[in-house]
Amino acid sequence: MEIKSLDGFSDTKIVSVWNEAYEDYAVPVRMTAESFFKRMKMLKIDNVCSFIAVDNDKPVGICLHGISLETKTAWCGGMAILPEHRGKGIAKELMQSSFLALRKHNINTVYLEVLADNTTAYALYRNLGYQMITPLYYLSGKLVEEGESSLTLEQVVDNPFFEDEKTPWQAKEAHLANYEQLILKNQNVVIGHLIVQKANEGIIIRQFQLSKELDDYLLTQFLISARKYFGEVELKWNDFYLAPELLEQKSFNLNITQYHLKKEL
Repeated sequence: MEIKSLDGFSDTKIVSVWNEAYEDYAVPVRMTAESFFKRMKMLKIDNVCSFIAVDNDKPVGICLHGISLETKTAWCGGMAILPEHRGKGIAKELMQSSFLALRKHNINTVYLEVLADNTTAYALYRNLGYQMITPLYYLSGKLVEEGESSLTLEQVVDNPFFEDEKTPWQAKEAHLANYEQLILKNQNVVIGHLIVQKANEGIIIRQFQLSKELDDYLLTQFLISARKYFGEVELKWNDFYLAPELLEQKSFNLNITQYHLKKEL
């Protein structure tokens, strides 16, 4: 078994091993070369800190990491092994090679997300020293709430981001494109901040922060104001600030749960 950095592979080989390794993943992530390298650029994936495992000249696993030299942090942009090669310790070798490369870049902390029901991967990451930060919930539903609301949404520009360690790296400003910043007001008093992205199927909430606890009444008021602002569209809510059962009571579906993890190097 050999572990080699991405620099030693053609674009075709890299995309091929990605698609093969993720072919049975719970969430569809098969990509074209164009979409793969667009994602690589957006996530600031570093070829020197990203690796492919090779067995008898065949790529059998891939591990991608992006880095920020300014914040001395890194994030895992994907780690997967071809189905027939799992259970052989390849994932551990890929991660350990990444850690060595990240340390050479003076990276102090590395983050990743793992599906909550992927117990094998979660056990591996905990064994490698990753610690839980928070669960992440991915829900979707239709904006259909009607009625009167004292809340209003307004677009803002260059508003400070209220990001902290709990904010998933994929939802941070540095990794978002074509986003919209909104403030939530209650009778002209700002009570919340949102970061949203428009998608073909509707709206995705990337960040949602309130100055007060979100309960059923406040959620209903927000959904009414959101329908007035966005229209009756599909809403995807990717966040950790709320209990998912609140949205499930509003006929939203909990699609997946992930664990947001970090490791100090």
